Amino acid sequence: MRVLTLALLSCISLAACQGYHAQPLPRAPVYSRLQVDRQSLGGQALPPHPIHPGQALDLSTIELLAVSHNPQLRAQASAHHLAQAQAIRAGYLPDPVYGYSHDHPQSGPDSLNAHAQTLDFDLASLLSLGLSRRHTEAQQKQIDLALLWQEWQVLALVRQQAYQLRADTELAQLEERAYRLQAQLAAHQAQALSLHAIEARSWQSSAAQAADAEQRWQEARLQVLSDRQALLASLGLAPGTPLQLAPLPAISLPATQPDLRQRPDLQALQAAWQSEDIGYRMALLRQFPALDLGLGQSTDNTGTSSLGYAVHVPLPVFNGNRPAIKVAEARRQHIGQLYAQRLTQSQSDIENLHQRIGVLQDQENRANLALQRLSAQARQAAQLLAARRLNLSSYTRLYGVILQKRIDLATLRGRREQEQLCLIALLGIVPPWEHSNHV
Repeated sequence: MRVLTLALLSCISLAACQGYHAQPLPRAPVYSRLQVDRQSLGGQALPPHPIHPGQALDLSTIELLAVSHNPQLRAQASAHHLAQAQAIRAGYLPDPVYGYSHDHPQSGPDSLNAHAQTLDFDLASLLSLGLSRRHTEAQQKQIDLALLWQEWQVLALVRQQAYQLRADTELAQLEERAYRLQAQLAAHQAQALSLHAIEARSWQSSAAQAADAEQRWQEARLQVLSDRQALLASLGLAPGTPLQLAPLPAISLPATQPDLRQRPDLQALQAAWQSEDIGYRMALLRQFPALDLGLGQSTDNTGTSSLGYAVHVPLPVFNGNRPAIKVAEARRQHIGQLYAQRLTQSQSDIENLHQRIGVLQDQENRANLALQRLSAQARQAAQLLAARRLNLSSYTRLYGVILQKRIDLATLRGRREQEQLCLIALLGIVPPWEHSNHV
């Protein structure tokens, strides 16, 4: 009978075991393909979304690529699975403990073998099972919301990178036009200098301005390359992957501010506080004595069999779980302070961004008015140039001022868009362009 019992317990233990699976490390950089596989965003399934070669990518497709392939998000998802596994184990009851001993007499009057077997179980775990499961659910909710916030941050990042790439591409084009204009003026004055029509210092000034304009153009081209590479890295694509952006939608802000407490990171902190609150309750519960019940059956060397039980109750004289209670109470207080600090800081940042956007919008409006006045002067100058009442140098300088004003305007517009995208991320809202057929 004892052999049968041991064999049965061994089979049960082996049936619950899992096998080993090898997982070698990659030997080369791992890049993603330019397509969206079946993934999930915040627990919501995303359908496959094929991307054809040479297709211009709209903002929704870029965001789907980021959620599907972003390297940091993939690493975070792996950590998410690990944290979930660690949280799940707290919701299970402890396994009962089976013990068996066998004694063979070496000397003495008794010649029979003695054996004993026990089965122990922690009854106190039944009292805290409900709290343990609620604690596990709160931890899992916190883990899921933390991953969702990471996804939102990745989406906010690729939005900013896409708009920054568009703004810097426009700036590079304007800087190239400014350089071409200054180079044309320098060449015209070089020809006039060869005919002794102007002084050398006039040509030197134009040549220096052309060199400065060329340097700004080259720096703008380098910035576009950096922006493109940053976007490719966020999408998990190999460097040099052709990437063409479709026209980006206009950024619109909500008329009213949503409830910040619904933002995923703040919801995660709410779940963390709930988890710590339950942990505090569990620590209070554990200050009462635990109860460990064991059933035993034994046979001594004389052949006498006995069946009994054992109860183990620790006496809360010196410890009483008081250190754990202090720690649990401090952890709950710490999470509460973190939540209050982040809620307050977020509201302060939102107010600051609203003010900055207002200032940038005012500067942009002023720059637009100045550009309209300069454009009207340029049209009059073009008429004077056609009537030979204005020389080419004066007209070129005026057109150069207009180009510089357009560069300033594009810079202001790019800064405003970045501030608006930051505000959208802080508000925790879903932009209207994400309500597409893909999500």
